[in-house]
Amino acid sequence: MTSRVLPLDGVCVLDMTQLWAGPMTTRMLASFGATVIKVESPQRPDSLRTLGSDLAQRFPDGEPEPDPENRNAWFNTQNHDKLGVVIDVKQPRGLRLIESLAKHCQILVSNARAGVMDRLGLGYDRYVELRGEDAIVVEMSAFGAGGSRGRLAGFGAQFEAATGAPRLIGARESPVLTGFAFGDPVGGLVSATAVATAYYQARRTGRGAYLETSLVEAYMSMIGDVFLDASAATESTGWGGNRHPAAAPHGIYPLADQRAYIAIGVGTDQQWQNLVRCTGIASFASPELVDTAARLRAREQLDSALSEWTSKHTEVSALVGELQQAGVPAAPVADSGMVARDEFLCSSGFYTALEHPSTGRHPYPGLPYVLDGSHMPLRNPAPRWGEHTDQVLREFAGIDEEELTSLATDGVIVRGPGARIEAATGW
Repeated sequence: MTSRVLPLDGVCVLDMTQLWAGPMTTRMLASFGATVIKVESPQRPDSLRTLGSDLAQRFPDGEPEPDPENRNAWFNTQNHDKLGVVIDVKQPRGLRLIESLAKHCQILVSNARAGVMDRLGLGYDRYVELRGEDAIVVEMSAFGAGGSRGRLAGFGAQFEAATGAPRLIGARESPVLTGFAFGDPVGGLVSATAVATAYYQARRTGRGAYLETSLVEAYMSMIGDVFLDASAATESTGWGGNRHPAAAPHGIYPLADQRAYIAIGVGTDQQWQNLVRCTGIASFASPELVDTAARLRAREQLDSALSEWTSKHTEVSALVGELQQAGVPAAPVADSGMVARDEFLCSSGFYTALEHPSTGRHPYPGLPYVLDGSHMPLRNPAPRWGEHTDQVLREFAGIDEEELTSLATDGVIVRGPGARIEAATGW
């Protein structure tokens, strides 16, 4: 446990999110020191906790048992440093419990479909009544609350596709997603930044804010230059594959075993000269290739020759070192194992080993911030199913043992750890 004072120490967050985008937002707030109370429903636990979909089959050693509710690596990665409660908000007594917690939680974050929080009785206006003028309510949805798509559902693949991004990196015959949910963490980063700004406003003026994050629009902010270009172009921008519109050679090239790849990008004339000297490829020495425009016209030939050269090498790390030493931008195309074992990431403090009661000790990735010379600390493992229900309701809502027993008997709460998920699971 660290004694370090963090920027959001003393701030309480009511986290009514699941999957990735919302938990990423609250994970960041927790890392900055906020007390985050993660609320799950007995009927619909966080989908990443459960066995309800292929996404959830991510367990240490590939084995969900003997405690499948609490062993999912993805859930545990996104929910460290949170308190976990299970409350049925659709029951009147459950809603009253949430209302009691709201009085202590300045920030509410939800990534339900637009309109859901209002229907639950926890929309912004009601939350201000419960908490006060400094309340900050964040609602994250695929397309935002307004317009014809406002109430549509979507996951990462759908709102990434809606931005046009797959046409920027795929080939004409086959658009390519960056993954099935890359837009989720992008939306999480954007929302956490918005919360920090609203919190500053509340500290300065006493008034919080109602924040809406469209995950489509959050993703589009990452590729704004494309839209500027398209506004003046006669044809749609895209279909570049791994190529760069203003640099050549630029792409991913194979090594000898066809399983290892290297990314090489030549953005300046000096880098081109460095590549010519390093590779010794005879055709690269042509005076007709001294400027970028000429190299762009010849990029197919350049890619072919460079692929032939890289495919003679067997060690990607050695080849990267050789090119970098020569002044050529290069990096290995890493797989997950390489990233997990990366010496720089391991030594920089990006990974933190946490002991989880249901999974044992494992390294967990941090967040892309360094504060006062060190990464934001990871302090506690993700909560087990219902682990902190008793603690939170006692401390924040003043619920005694008799009432806790009654609430559990009536299915309003789940008291853990050790409880099992009985409801149907999935997305």
